[in-house]
Amino acid sequence: MMDSIKSRVAHYELLEFLGAGAMGEAHKALDLRLGREVAIKFVTSAAVIINSDRRLIEEARAAARVNHPNIATVYDLNQENGKLYIVMEYVEGRSLSTRLEEGPLSLEEAIDISIRIADALNAAHASGLIHCDLKPANVMLCRTGIKVLDFGLAKLTSIEDKGRLCDEGHELVLSNSADTTSLESESEGDGVTGTLAYMSPEQLRAASLDARTDLFSAGVLIYEMVAGRRPFEADRKRGLIGSILNGEPPPMSAFREDTPLELERIVRKALALEEYSLSRSVLSSVLRNGEALLLEDASQDPSFSQEASVIQLQLKSVLAVPLVFKQRPVGAIYIENSTQAAAFDESDRLLLELASRLAVFYLHQARLLPVELGRSSRIFFDSSKASREIVGRDPAIGKLLEKVSRLADSMATVLIEGESGSGKELVARALHYQSSRADRPFVAINCAAIPDSLFESELFGYEKGAFTGALERRAGRLEQANGGTLFLDEVNELAYPLQAKLLRFLQSNEFDRLGGKESTRVDVRVVAAASKNLKSLSEEGRFQDALFYRLNVVPLRLPPLRERKSDIPLLVDWFLEKFARVYGVTLRCDPEVYDCLIEYSFPGNVRELENIIHRLVALAEHDSIRLGDLPAEVLGVETQRVSVARDPYERLLKRPLKDLEDLRNRKEAVDRIFSERERELIDRVINECGGSITRAAQQLGVHRITLHKMLNRTKS
Repeated sequence: MMDSIKSRVAHYELLEFLGAGAMGEAHKALDLRLGREVAIKFVTSAAVIINSDRRLIEEARAAARVNHPNIATVYDLNQENGKLYIVMEYVEGRSLSTRLEEGPLSLEEAIDISIRIADALNAAHASGLIHCDLKPANVMLCRTGIKVLDFGLAKLTSIEDKGRLCDEGHELVLSNSADTTSLESESEGDGVTGTLAYMSPEQLRAASLDARTDLFSAGVLIYEMVAGRRPFEADRKRGLIGSILNGEPPPMSAFREDTPLELERIVRKALALEEYSLSRSVLSSVLRNGEALLLEDASQDPSFSQEASVIQLQLKSVLAVPLVFKQRPVGAIYIENSTQAAAFDESDRLLLELASRLAVFYLHQARLLPVELGRSSRIFFDSSKASREIVGRDPAIGKLLEKVSRLADSMATVLIEGESGSGKELVARALHYQSSRADRPFVAINCAAIPDSLFESELFGYEKGAFTGALERRAGRLEQANGGTLFLDEVNELAYPLQAKLLRFLQSNEFDRLGGKESTRVDVRVVAAASKNLKSLSEEGRFQDALFYRLNVVPLRLPPLRERKSDIPLLVDWFLEKFARVYGVTLRCDPEVYDCLIEYSFPGNVRELENIIHRLVALAEHDSIRLGDLPAEVLGVETQRVSVARDPYERLLKRPLKDLEDLRNRKEAVDRIFSERERELIDRVINECGGSITRAAQQLGVHRITLHKMLNRTKS
C-alpha cells in the first residue's frame, strides 16, 4: 500500500483497502458530500506519466458518459499531491476470477454472463471507449447481474520504464526495447498495459487498438468460463506470447462435450480464428510428408482426434493425396465424409493418386500457356462464392448477374437501387469478387448508420489532434479500401453538405483527412446502393444533381422479393439448409408452407424471409416445418378459416379423378390431415391454458364434454 495515501482525499474518506496491481491500488471510500460508498483507484507514479492532463480528462469524461447497467460508473477524476485518482461506483459482490477458481461455469450461467459483457462492450464502444484490460478480475458478479470495472484505465496509462518485458503481479507491462523488437510499437514511446493471458495480438505488438481488442479478450473469457481453462496456455511467458500471436487453441468441445456449435463459432470469431471448411491438420501432414493419407475414422485416430478442425467438422472418413511436382508437394486433393467411418478404401486412394498425377500434368501445362487470363484462379473461386449467395432463377436476377459479370472489371461507378433487405450488398460483393480487385479490400459503410457529425472522419479519416479525442492519426474507409472497392450503402441518407465532399472525391480521386493539410490520392472503385429513388430525391432538391449523375453511371435495379415469387421456394431451401447446418438438425418444409410463403408480400424482402426461416429452424419441434409454425403476419387472419384460394390441397382437389377408389383415397387423406390439424390446435390451446381442459374448452368455444370427445376421436 502506498504510504503517502492518507485516510482522506478531498471529500472522500478511505474505509478499506481493496487490492493493488501494476496500475495502482484500490480503496473502498465514503463520499462525504453525497453520503454514498464509492471505489477509488490511485494510479501509481510508476504507471502513469502525468504530462497529458487533457487526454486523461477527455478519456475519463468518455467513461463517465457511458450509462449502462453492466458497467461500473465513473464519478470523478482528480489529483492529490501529484497522484492521479479515479472515483468509481463501488460494486458489492465477487469477481469472476474468484468464481472461476471453483471450476467451469454451467452453460446457462456462462452464456448469460457473456451476453451481459457483450452488451457492456457494445455500449462502451458506441461511445468510443475501449477497455484494453478485460479479464475475470475486472468482471464483478453482483446481485443485479454483472458489472465490468475499470473501463478506459488501460488507456490512461503509459510506461516510464521502457527497457524491459516484465511481470508485475498478474499484470504484464510491454514496452519498446531492443530485446523485444517483434513487439515494438510503431508509435514511438507508446507503451501498452494489460494482463498477458487476455491480451490481443494487437496489444502484444503494441499496434493501434480498436474494439477488436476487447472482443478478443471477451473470447478468452468465454472460453475459460465454458472450458475451465484459457485457450492459450504455456509454461513460460515467451511461450504464451507465441501462442497468442500464432497459436491455434483446441475447441472448447475438447474439454466440454456439450458445448454448442454456435457458441464455438462465436468464440472462434472473437479470437479472430478461421472457420474450418476442411481439416488443415490433415492437409498439413500430407503436404509435409508428401504422401497420401487415408483415415477410416479421424475422430478416433490418435494423431488427429484432438485437432480443432477434426472436432469442429466432426470428421469421420478422410482421404487426401498430394499433388507432387518435381518431387515437391504443391497442393493436394482432399475428400471427406462426416457421417460414415471407413467410407474410403485402398481402391479410392489408388484412383485419387492417379487423378493427382493427371492434375499435376494439366496444371503444369496451364502454367506454360502464354495467355493472360486477367485474373487468378483464387479470384475465380472467390467470385463463385460471392455469386452462390445470390439465389434465384427469375429472369430479372439472371439479367442482373449477367450485367455484374460484364461490369466486374470496369472502373465505372455502379448504383444499385432496391428496397431494404433485397440483397444490394451481395450484388456489390459479387462485383468486387469477380473483378481483378478481388485480392484487395472490400470495405462497406452504411451512410444511414453513422451520425452526420462523425461521417466525414469515418470516410476520410483524421489527423492526430484534429479534434478533442483524436489521439492519433486514423485512416478512413477510403484509405482502407485503397486498391479495392468501397461500398456506400443507403447513400440516399447522406446529409446534403457531405454530398459535396463525396462528389469532390469522385471527381478527383483525392480527399483531405480531417485536420490534414495535404490531399491524399487513392485507387478505389465506388459502388453505391440506395433504397429510395435518387432521381426523385434529386428532383426534390434533397440530393445533389451532380452527385446523382456521378453515381448513376451504371444503374442496377434489384427487384423486391414480391416481384420474383418463383424464387421464394429456392430461397426457403437455401436458408433452411444454411440454418439447419448451424443448429445441427435435418429439416424439411411441408408443401403448404411454400404455398403460404409465396402468397405473402414480404415487405422486408429477402432479409425478412431469412429471419423467418432462422426463427423456424431455431424453434423447430418436429422434423418438418408445418403451416401452423409460420408467424401470424405470414399466415394472415384468414388462415384460421381455409379458403380454396389459399388451400394447400387445391392442387389435389382440382386434379381429375381416376375412379371411385381414387376418390375414397383422397377423402381419407384429407380427413386424416384435418384430424391431425385439429389435434394440433387442441394440444396448443391446452398447453396455453396450462393443461386445463375446462379453460381450453372455453377458449375453443365448445363444452368440456365435447372437447373430451374430440380428444378421444383424434387420439393418435
